[in-house]
Amino acid sequence: MVWLTYSRAYHKRYGVEPVRNAKVNGQLSQLVSQLGAEEAIDVAAFYLTHDGAFYKQQAHEVGLMLRDAQKLRTELRTGKQISERPGFVPTVKPFDRNDILSQMTRRPS
Repeated sequence: MVWLTYSRAYHKRYGVEPVRNAKVNGQLSQLVSQLGAEEAIDVAAFYLTHDGAFYKQQAHEVGLMLRDAQKLRTELRTGKQISERPGFVPTVKPFDRNDILSQMTRRPS
């Protein structure tokens, strides 16, 4: 389910399917081990909505999501994005898992 969530959100953001291979599968497995299945799904959906410059430069690759799993979970739950600029903490839209999942399954009109 984490792969499905990540791949749909990735396709929605970038218009192409993400790479899937043994390395990616292993990283997603590690993410589930760190956070549990439900939170890993939530973090995967949230990660693809994150506008952090480095995430965008790296096209939201799975390794960064795994590396920053704790930070992403904290941002998701607090509704505050941790910024590279000291003293600047932008707020993010409160996370609604059902809203994100429904957006990913909606077909374009």
